[in-house]
Amino acid sequence: MREIVKIIVVKKLPGNDDVLHLQVRQLNSTAVEDLQGWIRQDKRNLLLDLRGCPGGLLDAAHHTAELFLPAGKVVFSSRGRKKEFDKVFKADSPQADTTRQLVVLTDTATAGGCEIVAAALKYHKRAQLA
Repeated sequence: MREIVKIIVVKKLPGNDDVLHLQVRQLNSTAVEDLQGWIRQDKRNLLLDLRGCPGGLLDAAHHTAELFLPAGKVVFSSRGRKKEFDKVFKADSPQADTTRQLVVLTDTATAGGCEIVAAALKYHKRAQLA
């Protein structure tokens, strides 16, 4: 008999009374939903651990960053070979968490979409990188 295997993409790690420590293992739509759930139910400061995360979907990177950025802030932009293919991706979440303190952990194995998330949060002075 086959069983459904649930892959945990966002894992809660031991923190302390002041800090919620969440490790993202891969960026996908499940990761965005899991992060939303954790930040809604737990109001502590956040340690977002992206170490070893190989990235994932570009759309998930956009939606992860906009969880913490005010509406209208640029998350990233892309250029095409022709001007009409240029795109700017902005935060658009009316319920973004813009007040809690945020630290993002990265390492040499942090890649792709996770790098986009870390860079956007650092650029807009929303998070410290460590």
